[in-house]
Amino acid sequence: MDSMELMRVWTDEVWNAGNYDRVADCLGETYLRHDQLGNRAVTRDQATAQIQGLRDRVQDLHFWVDDFTVAPNRIWVRWRMTGTSAESGEPVIRSGLQVYRVTDGRLAETWAAGAPDGDDWTAPLIP
Repeated sequence: MDSMELMRVWTDEVWNAGNYDRVADCLGETYLRHDQLGNRAVTRDQATAQIQGLRDRVQDLHFWVDDFTVAPNRIWVRWRMTGTSAESGEPVIRSGLQVYRVTDGRLAETWAAGAPDGDDWTAPLIP
């Protein structure tokens, strides 16, 4: 699938709707991640378990794509996640930037950076 459709399926169907059957359509056999937890290779099953875990911890989880740019083998995304903590009932807001490397129509690698918890990058800086 092309990068636009890939990002739509990854965000809307996998993350927002919890349709885990689509993970294999979106990720390569091994998905390389570079983020605050370090550098690691993640299998499709491990990625699915991580998504399920976050969806369990954050009720009504929803990812919003606020900016999105594609190139032949890259996708750049500025995203925001909202939901409610299953433990505390408090609102959850996270924002981040992510760059994906795309190979054969699937996400193969990502570099992710996030704002501090609760920081909503969509909020206007000047009223």
